[in-house]
Amino acid sequence: MPFDTESLWTQLLGYIEEGLVIPVAGAGLLNVSTPQGTISYYSYLAGRLAERIGVSATDLPLGNELNAVACRYLAKGGQVDELYPALFMISREQTLPIPEAIVQLASIPTFRLFITTTFASFVDRALNQVRFGGTAGTDVLTYSLTKIQDLKGPMADNPRPVVYHVLGKLSAIPDFAVTHEDILEFIHSLQSEDRVPAHLYKEVEDSSLLILGCRFNDWLARFFLRGWRRMRLSAGYKQPIFVADREVAGDTNLIDFLNSFSRGTRVFPVAGPVEFVAELYRRWTELHPEPVAIQPPVTKTISTNGCSPFVFVSYASEDRPAAQKINDALCNAGVDTFFDKEGLEGG
Repeated sequence: MPFDTESLWTQLLGYIEEGLVIPVAGAGLLNVSTPQGTISYYSYLAGRLAERIGVSATDLPLGNELNAVACRYLAKGGQVDELYPALFMISREQTLPIPEAIVQLASIPTFRLFITTTFASFVDRALNQVRFGGTAGTDVLTYSLTKIQDLKGPMADNPRPVVYHVLGKLSAIPDFAVTHEDILEFIHSLQSEDRVPAHLYKEVEDSSLLILGCRFNDWLARFFLRGWRRMRLSAGYKQPIFVADREVAGDTNLIDFLNSFSRGTRVFPVAGPVEFVAELYRRWTELHPEPVAIQPPVTKTISTNGCSPFVFVSYASEDRPAAQKINDALCNAGVDTFFDKEGLEGG
């Protein structure tokens, strides 16, 4: 039967109007301007990383560039832990412009909670730029394999927009997803009963996800979709899930699976997520021609040295269970922490 695209757009825009949609921003949205032209941010990082660690950057698979560079480095005897601080330093050497698709998403004011599967800070920056005139007015939370940050409660009670980095955020320690193995570990962790960010999951349960350019292949996409629900996909949803992702739309096996067992998932047959967001923004601004009003940021706790509070949780190995509880409590209170789960080497 013919695909009724306009009906799907009408449904999505209606849900967005009511504030029932949570965008999930993936790497496929991150096209950045560089001296070499406009390229994917992850392609840019992969090229710079390959040069720094001495591996070839030729014929990197689209959408899996960083994983391919990591595999080439491991094949020559390198250690995977060396890649994370290298990426962190590369990212700090040049501040790239915010991708236009991310700015467009930030300009839709009924989007208040953003989930990102990337480790970059573009969504954070875009919200601060569009909604707060460049001032830091956005809450930024991070899930990692060593600490769990969660929403403090329902988004209806939070006056600030929130960005949740569900696969970690760039840092000097290996606490964000670079390789396929990293992504697998994050998704496994997110499905563990004792490591679930409960308030975030509750918010997702009552909303529709709009998944944009996450670049997950067949089985990884299935696990990602299933991970947000407390029941089988075939049991249905409170709200539909919308997907605008080139890899999903072109994967016939995955589409057949979704059509059979996840009928609440709506896949847009579009060329790519960037083009989809441009069309979404065009349709939204036709309905709402007034730009987003810049808001004064809500006061946030600041330490005496002008920085956001940060706690290093230090403990003896025999006290690890108690230290873990303290670390989790601090994270749930919105305090940024470093908790070394495996122990620190001397120096």
